[in-house]
Amino acid sequence: MKLEEEKRFALLLAAKDSDYVKKMYGGYFNVFVKAFGDEGELWDLFRVVEGEFPKVEDLNKYDGFVVSGSPHDAYGDDLWVTELCSLLQNLISMDKRVLGVCFGHQKDFAEEAKAKMEKEEDDDDRRFWEKQEEEKKAGEEIARALNMKKKKKKKKNKKKTVGIS
Repeated sequence: MKLEEEKRFALLLAAKDSDYVKKMYGGYFNVFVKAFGDEGELWDLFRVVEGEFPKVEDLNKYDGFVVSGSPHDAYGDDLWVTELCSLLQNLISMDKRVLGVCFGHQKDFAEEAKAKMEKEEDDDDRRFWEKQEEEKKAGEEIARALNMKKKKKKKKNKKKTVGIS
Protein backbone atom coordinates (compact mmCIF):
# COMPACT_ATOMS: atom_id res chain seq x y z
CA MET A 1 0.00 0.00 0.00
CA LYS A 2 1.45 3.34 -1.11
CA LEU A 3 1.33 6.22 1.35
CA GLU A 4 -0.17 9.41 -0.02
CA GLU A 5 2.32 12.25 -0.12
CA GLU A 6 1.56 15.19 2.19
CA LYS A 7 0.14 18.23 0.52
CA ARG A 8 1.95 21.49 1.11
CA PHE A 9 0.64 25.02 0.64
CA ALA A 10 2.00 28.52 1.08
CA LEU A 11 0.15 31.56 2.37
CA LEU A 12 1.47 34.75 0.79
CA LEU A 13 0.35 37.22 3.44
CA ALA A 14 -0.14 40.71 2.00
CA ALA A 15 -1.32 42.34 5.25
CA LYS A 16 0.10 42.79 8.70
CA ASP A 17 -1.71 41.08 11.56
CA SER A 18 -3.96 43.51 13.40
CA ASP A 19 -4.01 43.48 17.20
CA TYR A 20 -7.57 42.16 17.07
CA VAL A 21 -6.69 39.26 14.75
CA LYS A 22 -3.65 38.42 16.87
CA LYS A 23 -5.78 38.38 20.03
CA MET A 24 -8.74 36.47 18.57
CA TYR A 25 -7.03 34.02 16.20
CA GLY A 26 -3.29 34.21 16.78
CA GLY A 27 -2.81 35.92 13.39
CA TYR A 28 -4.13 35.75 9.83
CA PHE A 29 -2.12 32.59 9.15
CA ASN A 30 -4.34 30.65 11.55
CA VAL A 31 -7.47 32.13 9.96
CA PHE A 32 -6.43 30.96 6.49
CA VAL A 33 -5.29 27.51 7.59
CA LYS A 34 -8.55 26.99 9.46
CA ALA A 35 -10.58 28.18 6.45
CA PHE A 36 -8.71 26.33 3.69
CA GLY A 37 -6.55 23.67 5.31
CA ASP A 38 -7.25 20.00 5.80
CA GLU A 39 -5.86 17.60 8.35
CA GLY A 40 -2.38 16.39 7.48
CA GLU A 41 -1.50 19.32 5.20
CA LEU A 42 1.58 21.44 5.69
CA TRP A 43 1.24 25.21 5.46
CA ASP A 44 4.05 27.74 5.29
CA LEU A 45 3.72 31.47 5.87
CA PHE A 46 5.46 34.11 3.78
CA ARG A 47 4.89 37.70 4.87
CA VAL A 48 5.20 39.21 1.39
CA VAL A 49 4.05 42.59 2.71
CA GLU A 50 7.32 42.60 4.67
CA GLY A 51 9.40 41.36 1.73
CA GLU A 52 9.46 37.68 2.76
CA PHE A 53 9.01 35.42 -0.30
CA PRO A 54 9.52 31.73 -1.01
CA LYS A 55 12.75 30.87 -2.78
CA VAL A 56 12.32 30.15 -6.49
CA GLU A 57 14.00 26.76 -6.08
CA ASP A 58 11.39 25.83 -3.42
CA LEU A 59 8.27 26.62 -5.48
CA ASN A 60 7.93 23.03 -6.70
CA LYS A 61 7.53 21.85 -3.09
CA TYR A 62 4.08 23.44 -2.99
CA ASP A 63 0.79 22.09 -4.27
CA GLY A 64 -0.77 25.54 -4.16
CA PHE A 65 -0.54 29.13 -3.00
CA VAL A 66 -2.99 31.48 -1.30
CA VAL A 67 -2.53 35.24 -1.71
CA SER A 68 -4.31 37.05 1.11
CA GLY A 69 -6.27 40.27 1.07
CA SER A 70 -4.54 43.53 1.85
CA PRO A 71 -5.30 47.16 2.61
CA HIS A 72 -2.57 48.07 0.09
CA ASP A 73 -3.05 49.05 -3.55
CA ALA A 74 -3.02 45.90 -5.69
CA TYR A 75 -1.70 47.94 -8.62
CA GLY A 76 0.81 49.98 -6.64
CA ASP A 77 4.51 50.07 -7.36
CA ASP A 78 5.81 49.20 -3.89
CA LEU A 79 8.78 46.84 -4.17
CA TRP A 80 6.98 43.94 -2.48
CA VAL A 81 3.95 44.34 -4.82
CA THR A 82 6.26 44.25 -7.84
CA GLU A 83 8.01 41.15 -6.47
CA LEU A 84 4.62 39.53 -5.85
CA CYS A 85 3.67 40.19 -9.51
CA SER A 86 6.86 38.51 -10.63
CA LEU A 87 6.23 35.54 -8.35
CA LEU A 88 2.65 35.17 -9.63
CA GLN A 89 3.82 35.24 -13.23
CA ASN A 90 6.28 32.49 -12.35
CA LEU A 91 3.60 30.41 -10.60
CA ILE A 92 1.23 30.79 -13.55
CA SER A 93 3.92 29.70 -15.99
CA MET A 94 4.51 26.65 -13.76
CA ASP A 95 0.75 25.85 -13.81
CA LYS A 96 0.62 26.10 -10.02
CA ARG A 97 -2.70 26.44 -8.24
CA VAL A 98 -3.19 29.97 -6.92
CA LEU A 99 -6.09 31.25 -4.85
CA GLY A 100 -6.31 34.99 -4.46
CA VAL A 101 -8.50 36.63 -1.84
CA CYS A 102 -9.57 40.21 -2.67
CA PHE A 103 -6.18 41.93 -3.15
CA GLY A 104 -4.73 38.54 -4.02
CA HIS A 105 -7.24 37.73 -6.72
CA GLN A 106 -6.72 41.17 -8.26
CA LYS A 107 -3.00 40.49 -8.53
CA ASP A 108 -3.53 36.92 -9.69
CA PHE A 109 -6.02 37.74 -12.42
CA ALA A 110 -4.13 40.83 -13.52
CA GLU A 111 -0.96 38.79 -13.95
CA GLU A 112 -2.78 35.93 -15.67
CA ALA A 113 -4.50 38.34 -18.05
CA LYS A 114 -1.20 40.07 -18.74
CA ALA A 115 0.47 36.74 -19.50
CA LYS A 116 -2.35 35.72 -21.84
CA MET A 117 -2.45 39.10 -23.54
CA GLU A 118 1.27 38.91 -24.25
CA LYS A 119 0.69 35.56 -25.97
CA GLU A 120 -2.20 36.80 -28.16
CA GLU A 121 -1.57 37.80 -31.74
CA ASP A 122 -2.04 41.38 -32.89
CA ASP A 123 -4.99 40.32 -35.08
CA ASP A 124 -6.93 39.10 -32.05
CA ASP A 125 -6.28 42.39 -30.30
CA ARG A 126 -7.32 44.39 -33.36
CA ARG A 127 -10.54 42.37 -33.74
CA PHE A 128 -11.36 42.88 -30.06
CA TRP A 129 -11.03 46.65 -30.31
CA GLU A 130 -12.96 46.75 -33.59
CA LYS A 131 -15.81 44.86 -31.92
CA GLN A 132 -15.73 47.27 -28.99
CA GLU A 133 -15.95 50.21 -31.41
CA GLU A 134 -18.86 48.60 -33.28
CA GLU A 135 -20.75 48.03 -30.02
CA LYS A 136 -20.11 51.63 -28.97
CA LYS A 137 -21.46 52.94 -32.30
CA ALA A 138 -24.52 50.68 -32.06
CA GLY A 139 -25.19 52.00 -28.56
CA GLU A 140 -24.89 55.59 -29.75
CA GLU A 141 -27.31 54.91 -32.64
CA ILE A 142 -29.85 53.42 -30.24
CA ALA A 143 -29.51 56.41 -27.93
CA ARG A 144 -30.03 58.82 -30.85
CA ALA A 145 -33.10 56.90 -32.02
CA LEU A 146 -34.59 56.97 -28.53
CA ASN A 147 -33.93 60.71 -28.24
CA MET A 148 -35.59 61.36 -31.60
CA LYS A 149 -38.61 59.31 -30.51
CA LYS A 150 -38.88 61.35 -27.29
CA LYS A 151 -38.68 64.65 -29.21
CA LYS A 152 -41.46 63.56 -31.61
CA LYS A 153 -43.60 62.48 -28.67
CA LYS A 154 -43.11 65.85 -26.93
CA LYS A 155 -44.12 67.73 -30.10
CA LYS A 156 -47.20 65.54 -30.45
CA ASN A 157 -48.23 66.18 -26.84
CA LYS A 158 -47.94 69.96 -27.20
CA LYS A 159 -51.45 71.18 -27.92
CA LYS A 160 -52.55 74.66 -28.65
CA THR A 161 -54.57 75.98 -25.77
CA VAL A 162 -56.99 78.81 -25.86
CA GLY A 163 -57.26 80.94 -22.80
CA ILE A 164 -60.61 82.34 -21.68
CA SER A 165 -60.68 85.35 -19.46
